Amino acid sequence: MIAFALVSGVVDGLRDESQEGTAPDVKECVAARGLEAFAQGGKISKTELCKGWAEEAPMTGFILHGWTEIFSKGTEVQACKTVEEYADSVTDWEGEEAKKFVYALAAGTRRRACESFDPEEMCECVVDEKWLYVQKCDQDKGSVPFSYWCNEAGGEKRVVKLKKARKANDAVCAEVVAKQNVITTDPRKHETICSWDPLSKDMVSFAMKYVKSKADPSAMVLAHYRTEGAHISEDVGVAVVISERYELPNNKVDGVVFIDDAYDYQLGKGSHQTIPNDWIIEEVPQLCETMAEDMDKIVECSRAEWMGKGCDKQTERTVTFMTTFQSKYCSKPPPNCSCAWDDLFDAGSKNIPCYDCDDDCLHEKI
Repeated sequence: MIAFALVSGVVDGLRDESQEGTAPDVKECVAARGLEAFAQGGKISKTELCKGWAEEAPMTGFILHGWTEIFSKGTEVQACKTVEEYADSVTDWEGEEAKKFVYALAAGTRRRACESFDPEEMCECVVDEKWLYVQKCDQDKGSVPFSYWCNEAGGEKRVVKLKKARKANDAVCAEVVAKQNVITTDPRKHETICSWDPLSKDMVSFAMKYVKSKADPSAMVLAHYRTEGAHISEDVGVAVVISERYELPNNKVDGVVFIDDAYDYQLGKGSHQTIPNDWIIEEVPQLCETMAEDMDKIVECSRAEWMGKGCDKQTERTVTFMTTFQSKYCSKPPPNCSCAWDDLFDAGSKNIPCYDCDDDCLHEKI
């Protein structure tokens, strides 16, 4: 390994292009050497270390020292043999050539590391097998980068990839609005609602009431969840927001219940969790932005029996939207439940709509 007790003598502002003398070319060495130390993270944030790298801004002081340390902690590789031999032969690290050599190693390491650095990269840290923390790997926590904080806390760190929200479009909007309406609408009204004409004012108003604003309460979201092993999930699940609170500045926390089926929420089923707002990937209005842009025009055309100026286009669009909405909302009626009772005078069971089961009835959805 190359051990540099040399950083204190580096000349400010030198560039790797000015190498001269017997110092070897460091490009192959830098390209082959691992970046374990950079990946692990240190007290200096990667954002700070990479500041100005694309413009090849001069490195000085603790930034230059940091990149030199990152290189020196790399794995030994054959491509660095001549570099190591040169380093072993140097007797005066205060010499101009030696300083240029060190700067070239630091600059090459910075370039290689920073071109692939993602400041939005997320990490999870599990401490004592139960405390789960998730935030940007390079974000500040306790005055140091999160990655470094996790190591110091004795935690198990893992890079995680949060899901990306789907692109807003009418089809996705119709699908999520249908689920939201199942969650928030009295199931006794299901049959009546599904008998309405798709383009009637009542049906359009019902279908689109959550296009521009989220339900309150019981807003549906797609979110990551905490797994049994105290990790953040790799995929996302459908959840209903049941409460909101604030724990720390800028750290909104939501109480949610994850459900397998939209009707489960009304049946009191699901898994309750408290999750940071960052874990929520999609909300209904977010996926309905394209439809929301024309909502005023659609409502106007609906009130005019679709006969107004410019309503031909909106009629065609609304028909497509309502067809998707109705197929999602109406294709699955409220579930039946097997309700059983056993009291002093009577016992039995029957299959009836779950919403007709009273509190004294032991019921299971079928």
